[in-house]
Amino acid sequence: MSSVGLLVALPVGLSLGGVTTWVRSTAEALGLDSVGPCSSFVVAHTGEGAGGGAPQPVGMAGIRMAAGWYAAIAASMLRRGVSKVLLLPQLSAGCYAAAVCAAAQVGVERVGVVGWMHTQNRYDTELLRRFAPCCSAIGSVSEASRQTLLDAGVTHPDLVMTARTGVLDLTRPLSNRSDGRARTIEILYTGRLDAYTKRVLALPSMIRCLREAGIDCGLSIVGEGPAIEMLQSCAEQDKSISLIPAMRSDELRLHYDRADLIVLPSRTEGLGLSRVEGALAGCVPLVAHRGGAAEGIEDGIDGLIAGVAPLEDDDVAAEALAARLAAAFNEGLDLSAMGQRARLAAKRDFSISGYLKRLDAVIELACNNEVDPQAWAMIEADPVSAASFSVPADAGSRAAALAERLGLRDVVLMGAGAHTAAIRPALAANSVRVVAVADDDPAQRVGLGVPVVSAAQASRLGADAVLISSWIHQEEMWSRRHVFEDAGMPVYRIYDAA
Repeated sequence: MSSVGLLVALPVGLSLGGVTTWVRSTAEALGLDSVGPCSSFVVAHTGEGAGGGAPQPVGMAGIRMAAGWYAAIAASMLRRGVSKVLLLPQLSAGCYAAAVCAAAQVGVERVGVVGWMHTQNRYDTELLRRFAPCCSAIGSVSEASRQTLLDAGVTHPDLVMTARTGVLDLTRPLSNRSDGRARTIEILYTGRLDAYTKRVLALPSMIRCLREAGIDCGLSIVGEGPAIEMLQSCAEQDKSISLIPAMRSDELRLHYDRADLIVLPSRTEGLGLSRVEGALAGCVPLVAHRGGAAEGIEDGIDGLIAGVAPLEDDDVAAEALAARLAAAFNEGLDLSAMGQRARLAAKRDFSISGYLKRLDAVIELACNNEVDPQAWAMIEADPVSAASFSVPADAGSRAAALAERLGLRDVVLMGAGAHTAAIRPALAANSVRVVAVADDDPAQRVGLGVPVVSAAQASRLGADAVLISSWIHQEEMWSRRHVFEDAGMPVYRIYDAA
């Protein structure tokens, strides 16, 4: 096959995490192969200002400008001798819309778009549902994520290929100590400090449950995110818990070397690259449930799976994780031996060279597939509507009608995002005042001129009710409504229950 250029479009401000690790791993995989189909790999960061990157793909002007930037890079790659350029937009609907417009500018016979499924969540599923007709292939980081797309009827199975991300092998001499209960067990979490999706607030409770089971343990938490203050409070009360700022995977080497177990309490993970990196360093993976995070783990052989349902709360997850580890010790768990088996399993399933073969297969599929020209034309004609898929056209009228029916005058909106910005004018037109926005991350800013607060703070503002301001995440937010209801605030959904 002739040489192909890859252009990855990343949203601005993307923090260290699974997607940035995927980008690094992709570059490493391609670097191993000097004669493979890909001869050029470029990462474009959008929204970094003049001279530093493409314009932020928001609104018609922003998307058109970003598209022109992508098109210029693609044209340059083509002039350097590649036969085709594949655009790989990540996470942002604006990036996807700009990529489709860029391909249309240069010519769809020379530029294609490849989607990538990094998670099992609804946002990524609906994002790809919108743009799949314009994609000549979709790669998925795990079979679980691929199945999520297929179960949702997003696209034809032949369009989606699993390409488990490869991870560099961080070798270490494994300890010969085998009696874990005779010493302090070192447990590591690394990732975003998010209270809901990552369920990190279960970690301190898990440590307490392990001590109650007679297991002496310490916990290191590496990362940044909105739950940092709550975790700091826990660490002040429990000196066995250490909080460490986020760092790159190569900088994590020391922490992997010291840990016996790498834990993922997450409700959902596309793959969970931190547990793969930890396993390659000989750490025993302890994950909450089956899915992407558990892919490649045989419970009790090369890792431990607690079997916690995604919607279970922190305390249930903490108890289940602790119980699974305690049961393993009661069954004679040899941490060193299981760590070695975990390492071998990770080397088998997540090697960089193995990822290169899977990546080549996605590239080949993308180069051989044709896309629906009508779908391209629709996106190119109205990229703003395509990029606004997470906010239904009737969002404002629905919110206003609900508030009028319930007689609401002062409300808190749950969720700081595009949906909240979209419905606020309709509420104001109906004399409904938004007194605050409640979000897991109070650092969010939505430009509404009202405070963004935690759920606990919102309950003290005297509002009539809480409106869940999301279509994509409505049911997930609904499952957490007890935080407000326990404080006497009723919670309402704008959309009919899914």
